Amino acid sequence: MSKMQFNFLTIAAILLAGETLASKISYTAQYNGKDLKGNPSVETEKKAGGTIPDNKDDDVIKNIGTWSNHKFSAKKNARTGIIIVSNTTPAASKSAATDENNEAQQLVQKNTK
Repeated sequence: MSKMQFNFLTIAAILLAGETLASKISYTAQYNGKDLKGNPSVETEKKAGGTIPDNKDDDVIKNIGTWSNHKFSAKKNARTGIIIVSNTTPAASKSAATDENNEAQQLVQKNTK
């Protein structure tokens, strides 16, 4: 194996190792909106949240309710492994749902440092 191949494999291994040390997280907030016909409908606002340290998954899932006075809950998607933080009660509007997603993200960031 040439030195260049070895360096490439080393860099690839480091990048893969770094990828496994973080978990993807997303935020969803339901809100009271309207469907295409103008009828009341519960809609969902989504936000990609990036990553959190892998060893903080269980902390977020178990404690987000406590951190937020039960305003938010969290679960891990069994198929994708992505942690999804959601509001427990629909927000009044789309902008309120966006605010709630931002609030949830700030709580997670504050408690996973």
